[in-house]
Amino acid sequence: YMSVINYGRSDFSAPEKVYDRRHGRNVTLSAADQVRLYCHYFMRAYLTEECHGLSLIKDWLHAKALHAGGMMTMVDIGCGPATGGIALAMTFADAECQTTYIGIDISLEMRKIGSALLDKATGGAVKARFASSLSDITMGDRPVWGDEQGVIIFHIAHFFECINGSQAQEAAQHIKAIVANAPQG
Repeated sequence: YMSVINYGRSDFSAPEKVYDRRHGRNVTLSAADQVRLYCHYFMRAYLTEECHGLSLIKDWLHAKALHAGGMMTMVDIGCGPATGGIALAMTFADAECQTTYIGIDISLEMRKIGSALLDKATGGAVKARFASSLSDITMGDRPVWGDEQGVIIFHIAHFFECINGSQAQEAAQHIKAIVANAPQG
């Protein structure tokens, strides 16, 4: 099964056939099954990694958010099952910050499961939106989430492992344009 999900580098969009040694036959894994396998094998480790990283900058980020009206927006590029959003919510659960999470992933199944997991983990306390690309959250180069985003965190933890150099350059240019056109406070 690890070869089917390609250690998290799959697009998780289409059914895949795989030989099941336990049953001695080929089986078809739906995109949702592939996402569940990904969550089973990788999510706990990635969540721990994300929480640790955020804990290292929590005080600094909290001060920045308070200066920006107590608001934070995480734009999670290659969001998978919303691991970054769950880590952000867990890290700032005791803080007086309003958190918005924007998860971007090409896989509809990742977005569906990410939305459900984020909602379950936060009890709906995090305002969330999911999209399939950066273009879906901008009008031109202006972010569509409004002027009240507070501190914007671009989260790209494992995204660059899954794309080539020209895709990385295109994503970086898009992020740069969004930042340049975002309201400054």
